[in-house]
Amino acid sequence: MSREAPSLENIEILLNQGANIYAYDPVAMDNTKKIYPNQITYVSTPEEALKEANVCFIFTEWEEIKKVKPEIYKKLMKIPLVYDGRNIYSLEGMKENGVEYYSIGR
Repeated sequence: MSREAPSLENIEILLNQGANIYAYDPVAMDNTKKIYPNQITYVSTPEEALKEANVCFIFTEWEEIKKVKPEIYKKLMKIPLVYDGRNIYSLEGMKENGVEYYSIGR
C-alpha cells in the first residue's frame, strides 16, 4: 500500500476476515480500485453502501456522508451498527434513531 490510510489498513483486515465490502468515497475510490480491483464492490452513493449492511465504518468526512441522516442508517442497514472514525454525528442523535454508534477518538 502506498498510503497508510486507516481505511486501507481496515479494508485489509476485513477482507482477511471474509467480509463483503461495499465502499463509497467520492475522492479515493479510483486509487482504491487500483489496490483492490475485484475484492470490493464500489457504489455511487453512501445510501447504496448501507443497504442491508451489518456494520458501517466511516473513515472520511466528505459532505456526501455528513448529509446522511441518522434515521437512514436505521432504515437501510440490516444491523444499524456504525463505527465513526471522523466523529461526524452526535452520540445523542444516533441513539435517538436506534443506531448503535461508536465515535472513535472523541
